[in-house]
Amino acid sequence: MLHFFIAIGAATVFYLLSRKLTFLVRQPLIWGPVFGAGIYFFMHYVVLPLAANPRFRTTTLSVATVSDFAVHMILIGPSIALAARRFSR
Repeated sequence: MLHFFIAIGAATVFYLLSRKLTFLVRQPLIWGPVFGAGIYFFMHYVVLPLAANPRFRTTTLSVATVSDFAVHMILIGPSIALAARRFSR
């Protein structure tokens, strides 16, 4: 349930930003991955250290870290950007 709340929150942030910064929806395949990377870094370096077990350790280059980053850049960010473009008209 929290995962969907976070995803809807990220989509809402992008949509609200795109209302003022129209280049976000004009070029969604460029700005979507950038936004996806921003989501990853925000979640990995802000949310998880504050919410996880105190023994939470971040690793810099593990397979899981690279794949999580790729998923955010290739799937999540562009999906949000394309949906915002579709529904901003």
